[in-house]
Amino acid sequence: MIKSENKTKPVKIAVLTDDDPVWLMPFWAQVHEQRKGEIDIVCLITLPPRLVGMNSRESATWSLRTFGLIPSVLLGIYYFKRWSESRFHVSNFESTVPTLKLLNLRKNLILEFFEAIDFDYVFISTSKVIPADLLFESHKIWLNKHASLLPNYRGVYPFIWAGLNSSEQGYSVHVVTPKVDAGPVIFQKVINDYKSMVDFYVKVNASLFKNLSEILRLPIEKVLEEQKVESAASSYPLPSKYEIRKLRKRGLKIIRILDLL
Repeated sequence: MIKSENKTKPVKIAVLTDDDPVWLMPFWAQVHEQRKGEIDIVCLITLPPRLVGMNSRESATWSLRTFGLIPSVLLGIYYFKRWSESRFHVSNFESTVPTLKLLNLRKNLILEFFEAIDFDYVFISTSKVIPADLLFESHKIWLNKHASLLPNYRGVYPFIWAGLNSSEQGYSVHVVTPKVDAGPVIFQKVINDYKSMVDFYVKVNASLFKNLSEILRLPIEKVLEEQKVESAASSYPLPSKYEIRKLRKRGLKIIRILDLL
């Protein structure tokens, strides 16, 4: 593991994220509240949360058809619980950080927004593919967290595909490049002892929150010099209800009642 640099001042980051009230916005609100002095979120760009181009209704329909009725109901209850617990923190976060709300990735607006703000990195948590010209013209290093041990299981729902193949689970932080989930990996962490997909993602978020300051202080430019070649591993699509059935046969669940507690 590459050692992080000294912690003399906060690392300044711009956050570009889907406006997801369950997983993503609460995570960044927590970082903003509890990591002051280590990490300074100097600006926020939000985008509508979409699952591979679907709108919210299409996403809900896909979830019902793929996961089944009971898991979908439990997910709905879980999402409402998470939203109700975090909405005041998220509201406070958005009110105290310069925020740009967009309906889609508009390069000129984003670059103009960035021009007035000094920061070290852009950290993304979005399902959108960042265009190459935006990456290059920003003159910044962009980072992303992906919930698999890259280069394996690029793409959506990596937990499901890794589970189907009995592969080790975890997450990676990598440099964003025009090719999805293929940039140089700067940090990885194995996640064990999860009881469901929801439990896995809770543990991923907790681990990333714990390690984020250290990750942002890694000598990322040096990593980029050493890792010139992008990953050639396969990217995975949305799973179908048949993959979910196979996953259940392997003893893995999407959500448990205990996840609601």
